[in-house]
Amino acid sequence: MHSRNRITLTALASLVVLAGAACRDNPLEVLNRNQPSVPQSAKETETFISKLMQQLWNGNQGATGQVGVQMSVMSLESHSALANFGMGARAAIPRGTISNALGNSTQTENFRDFDFFTRNGRSAANLIASLQGHIKAGGSTGTTGTDNRALSFGFHNLGYALGYLALIYDSAAILTPAIQAGEVPPLSKASDVMKAAIQMLDSAEKYSVGMTAIPTDWVSGTSTVSAARWGQIIRSHRARFRAGVARTPTERAAVDWNAVIADATTGITSDHIIQFNTTTGWNAGWRAQFAVEATWGQMTPMILGMGDTTRAYDAWLATPLDSRTPFLMRTPDKRWPSGETRAAQQAVTGSSRAGTAAGSILYFRNRPSGEDSPAYPWGNWYYDNWRFWDV
Repeated sequence: MHSRNRITLTALASLVVLAGAACRDNPLEVLNRNQPSVPQSAKETETFISKLMQQLWNGNQGATGQVGVQMSVMSLESHSALANFGMGARAAIPRGTISNALGNSTQTENFRDFDFFTRNGRSAANLIASLQGHIKAGGSTGTTGTDNRALSFGFHNLGYALGYLALIYDSAAILTPAIQAGEVPPLSKASDVMKAAIQMLDSAEKYSVGMTAIPTDWVSGTSTVSAARWGQIIRSHRARFRAGVARTPTERAAVDWNAVIADATTGITSDHIIQFNTTTGWNAGWRAQFAVEATWGQMTPMILGMGDTTRAYDAWLATPLDSRTPFLMRTPDKRWPSGETRAAQQAVTGSSRAGTAAGSILYFRNRPSGEDSPAYPWGNWYYDNWRFWDV
């Protein structure tokens, strides 16, 4: 009896397998569970779309090993001579060649942003196409307002990914919802990638009309984002991308500055705050690292010294680059601690590492003398970018 039962069950299992195979277009096809599946409904697609901004943010902002660290010292937003993450190499003057050869010293950092923006940009394009297909077939995320919200959010993040690829790299793949499954787009020059980014943001703005508010967890904010506010955010990003892609005087002259001005003046009028929270997966990454000590991130006088009112900056500029020494910054600008001596300025902020107090507009502190750290002679100064230390 046991034997007959086993045979019967085995035969039944075989019939089930054969019946299942008969329902498939290709009975020999094997499901690859290592490949991401296509969302099976509009609502499921919306869930994936809601996580796009977090993935893009963490790719560019949530780790120390990425291009933003190098950009901060190249733009003189911060200064460090450490070799970590390419800071010392990128801070050096005269500027060195940025190598893209395999095995270069910053290969990991250089590739990270390209990887995250391209992968998540492709995901955004696929998800937009998926959602549009579900809607065309009669599906919905709930209402027309939530459909528009998901599409606007998807197009924004696709434009965001393409925009930063165009700002950072000389070439990238142009990603759109029209790309077919398995298609690998060729590399295109940065200016063409940016044109595609602007088109995606145009679509994001179109769908923002009549959409419902964006939930806080989609953008890690302090409140939901209304359709009007979301339109402002889209236009502010579009203004930044239009202006920032130019790399030569010729390209700068070709920028549609009227469009930049129109977007900027109808963009955000107050800070859009991203709340860093490792519990929810939104990471501060390298911005937190800059607050560790002066070795990792101090201010250079190169640009900020222009605010000095005592001619000390003029004397500093007149000194050979590799022989410069720190000078005391004295300015009526309230973003700086006031005082005619270093000790007086240090007394304004004390030894606290808590960052700018609520209600204060101090951006910088004159650090305690014992925390000074060596750097390139032209980058060494007494001041830390104190404003965001409370992060």
